[in-house]
Amino acid sequence: IEKYVEALIKYRDNLVPVIGDELFYVEGEDCTLHEFITKCFEQDFPAVAVNVSEEERQLMCDGGYDGLTLLSHRYNVDNNYESKYIGYIENYRNRIRLNDAIKEYIQKTRPNLIVTTSSFSLLEKELGLDKQSSFWYSIDDNQTKNKDILSPKGMIVYHLFGEAEAPMPEWVYNDISLLKFIHCLHDKNSSPDGLTQYLRRRFLLILGCKLPNWFFQFILYPLNKELIINKRGHLQGFWLRDKNDEPLPLKSF
Repeated sequence: IEKYVEALIKYRDNLVPVIGDELFYVEGEDCTLHEFITKCFEQDFPAVAVNVSEEERQLMCDGGYDGLTLLSHRYNVDNNYESKYIGYIENYRNRIRLNDAIKEYIQKTRPNLIVTTSSFSLLEKELGLDKQSSFWYSIDDNQTKNKDILSPKGMIVYHLFGEAEAPMPEWVYNDISLLKFIHCLHDKNSSPDGLTQYLRRRFLLILGCKLPNWFFQFILYPLNKELIINKRGHLQGFWLRDKNDEPLPLKSF
């Protein structure tokens, strides 16, 4: 990622970064946030941990949403997974950091919009933003119809998978909540139109997100529905992967 930072700055007016959870790490632990959360569950539920295969554990640590789903299946002991996960984030929030190269990139380019897969206000903390900079996708029609109007001023952090920090959190952390989210996202009355309008004339850059490629395109469909239906053009983007030498083009719609 570091080798692309300077080149990306040239296109600062045309990029909408998408930040995945794997770009966060826990200070002093020398590991990603998902790796650390996995360790926390293993320590609290050792009887479950011994029955987790190495392949499953690797997916938990590195699999982004897939890893989060597997964690929820494995460690939903006494139906307390959600509260335990939120508790780990809250307890170690002051030690959670964003990848230095990405933080430098954001501070240099100051993008108007960052779309994040995180359901916690970790980016806002790292970038010194206030709560007014946060937009949380909600599957409640009454909240989303008029809520998601993005201002072109300042920096907006758009939490694609909802909010886990509210008194009654509603966020995507397992396959059931994912299906509920997708069903609502594809409803014309509750898809995030503010985000659709913002992305219409821009390019989408996925800096770090381990959602499967097909899944991300599935989510992008309602975000770009006007472009598709009216055939006004194609929204393109680049998915940066650390194992490749060049940015890979996302499929154009």
